[in-house]
Amino acid sequence: MNFPKIVAMYRIQNEERWIEKSLESASEICQEIVILDDCSTDNTVNICKKFPKVVDIYERKEPLPLDEVRDKKIIWNLALKRNPEYVLSLDGDEIIMPNSKEILFEECTSLYPN
Repeated sequence: MNFPKIVAMYRIQNEERWIEKSLESASEICQEIVILDDCSTDNTVNICKKFPKVVDIYERKEPLPLDEVRDKKIIWNLALKRNPEYVLSLDGDEIIMPNSKEILFEECTSLYPN
């Protein structure tokens, strides 16, 4: 089965509690993962760096006012640089259901059959 290239994108801050499980589950179906870290003060970034599929981390060092549009544009552009067929947007506390790779592939191919 030829799986499409899926890139996961995360915008996170202080997700140390859940990020490892989330990245483990995303790594099962995504070929690459990009992250925007919004000034985490815990171990979140170090956990992310341990995952081989995490290919880009934008680390914001200085806090900025909340601006979802600005942040989504940054993370979207990071994802697009990876030339994905699909982009999956996740939060740091979201865990993808085990064995969902085949289900996701079926959904993608039914939307855009060859």
